Amino acid sequence: MTVKAADNANADATFRRAAWRFMPLLFICYVVAYLDRVNVGFAKLQMLNDLRFSEAVYGFGAGHERHRGALPLVSVARRKSKSTP
Repeated sequence: MTVKAADNANADATFRRAAWRFMPLLFICYVVAYLDRVNVGFAKLQMLNDLRFSEAVYGFGAGHERHRGALPLVSVARRKSKSTP
């Protein structure tokens, strides 16, 4: 086995080890994101009636299929513009 082959084998083993350590974290993040989207969907049923939100207001704040989270993008743009000299 040459030095280059040993380095490749070591790099492959390191990548596999790191990938297996990240998989549970990625899975948990996926599940949390899914539950968050489902929760927003259930909350919509109450918000529309109780707060008298229109579909446009709900879509702007929660992020609908066409425009995912327009409100967070606006707040990030505002923060960036304030921080630039």
